[in-house]
Amino acid sequence: MIFVLDTDVFSIAQHPDSPEARIVRQRILMLPDDVTIGTTIISYDEQTRGWFAFYARARKRNEKLKAYAKLFRHLQDWQRAHVFPFDVPAMDRFEQLTALKLHVGANDLKIAATVLAVGGILVTRNAADFERVPGLQIEDWTK
Repeated sequence: MIFVLDTDVFSIAQHPDSPEARIVRQRILMLPDDVTIGTTIISYDEQTRGWFAFYARARKRNEKLKAYAKLFRHLQDWQRAHVFPFDVPAMDRFEQLTALKLHVGANDLKIAATVLAVGGILVTRNAADFERVPGLQIEDWTK
């Protein structure tokens, strides 16, 4: 079984003191050892762009140091993560989903396509958008 965390849930898991992160980690600990848990290169792209923008806004020395410290933590988190690629099967799924005009954002649709391509279950709090995607199984581990 494969579970894929969307960007929001992966971000939650990166903040260990939040109540939602504790719930997500507890859920992960309850899973059998043969389960794969990962996220997507799309989520990496979204987060990395956000940290680069955070750094770009930094003007003062201490702001730049803080920005680089956060970017470094971001790198460490992603080095430990299992990341699913946006490869040919995912692109094929994405193009099929795009043709359906589901009114789902492009990055969310790419995440959904990746999950479908690997035969996984998407872990998200964004059921409103992702439930529009035919065949996509979703779970919310934050409740």
